[in-house]
Amino acid sequence: MSTPPQDPVAIGLRLGRHRAALTELPLLISEHPLRGQPVHLVMTALHRVGRRAKAPTAYQDQRHRRLRRGSPRRNSRSHDT
Repeated sequence: MSTPPQDPVAIGLRLGRHRAALTELPLLISEHPLRGQPVHLVMTALHRVGRRAKAPTAYQDQRHRRLRRGSPRRNSRSHDT
């Protein structure tokens, strides 16, 4: 079983590397645009660096990506594998 690409970033967030995560996650999101987990990680990182007002924008961007691709499923970590 391979490691999901967002796992190293999630580990970095747990270690306090919030700003580094914010530089890595946009690439991960562009590579996997329908996965909710990277967006959840962006929202967490934004919150932890004090940019809380930007977190809802990350969620809305993900929602729009899913709607454009015909996938109205809610942004939920439980569906991403």
